[in-house]
Amino acid sequence: MIATGGGARSDVWLQIKADVLGIPITALENPEAGTLGAAINAGVATGVFSSHAEGVARLVRRGKRYEPCRSRVEAYRLRLDLYRRLYPSLKGLLRKLA
Repeated sequence: MIATGGGARSDVWLQIKADVLGIPITALENPEAGTLGAAINAGVATGVFSSHAEGVARLVRRGKRYEPCRSRVEAYRLRLDLYRRLYPSLKGLLRKLA
């Protein structure tokens, strides 16, 4: 998975995502994907790039990769299982809190 946007600047947040999802997360060197996409579109429109694929190849750079930590992945899975078992009993109370 590729992380973009403001949250992609946080090492802690990206590691938590990798652990919760159980998959590697890679940040981009420039996490502002919208701005990068606009620059690539402009490059294609003005002939700087012959295609979007060329623009991506020239501008998009992968940054740090966050690997899931097996022990934390398992801890999150156990908690999710517990939540799923508790939720039916708590559903009515949670609605009252909303």
